[in-house]
Parts: sequence; structure tokens; C-alpha cells
Amino acid sequence: MTQPWQISMEVPAAHAFDFGEALESLVDSCSTFEIENSDQWAVTGICQHFPDHATLIRAIKDAARAAGIDAPDVEINQLPSIDWLARNRESFPSLHYGRFLIHGSHARPARPTHALTMEVDAGRAFGSGTHGTTEGCLRSLELLSRSTRP
Repeated sequence: MTQPWQISMEVPAAHAFDFGEALESLVDSCSTFEIENSDQWAVTGICQHFPDHATLIRAIKDAARAAGIDAPDVEINQLPSIDWLARNRESFPSLHYGRFLIHGSHARPARPTHALTMEVDAGRAFGSGTHGTTEGCLRSLELLSRSTRP
């Protein structure tokens, strides 16, 4: 797998989305975010392959000319190879809902507990167990188990 590239710049808030649109066709993903306590916004593009430099600079200069401002400084960096899914999973704590314990494979209980344990790794098909619907379902199951035998 190739390491992705990041193209980033800071632009006046009034023109952030114009620069985002200029990048969209050149990158795989584009975002615009307000920079706190500033009249600037960060515009960032991520792509798997290094974009054609001349095309990129031309798109940014065209956006600046259309906005009537100077072209912003552009940073192009290769991002480090990081397993973002694994890093994200590690940030989820174990959760106790009544007698249920939900944990990821990174947080298996060291010894058996008196709880009913469920190992769930956050991913596309199922999240981390932190959503209110998960808690509601487990608490309902616990309540039902007191009056009904499954």
C-alpha cells in the first residue's frame, strides 16, 4: 500500500469552499475547517498518488484569481503509514451496561467477570458500542430477562 499525500493551505474564510472545489477533482478526499480565532480556514486534500504538480498549482492560482486574492502557500507532504483503524479502536474504553460488558480485542478482561462479556471491535459493520441504541437494547434485554426466560 502506498503512503498517502496531503495537500494543505490556509485561505480566507470567505473563499475556503472555492479552494476546496478547486482541489476536489485532483484528490481523493477534501475537507475545509475553520481555524479557531482566525479569519482563515484550512483546506486539505488527501490522495493516494502524488498529484500532477503543475495541474495542482494551476488550479490553486485559478481559484485565487477568481477570488481576487493572492494564491496561498501550499504544503505537500507524504503522510506516515499508520493503521488508523487500529489506532481508533484502541481509543474505545470498555463499557458496562447493567450486567453487560462490551470491550474491544485491545481491552479483554484479564480474568472472568460476573458480567456477560461481548467483544466488539469497531468497524464498518458495527461501531464501538457507544451509541445510545446499543445501551438501550442491552438494558432492555437485562430488564426482560428478569421477567421472561429467553
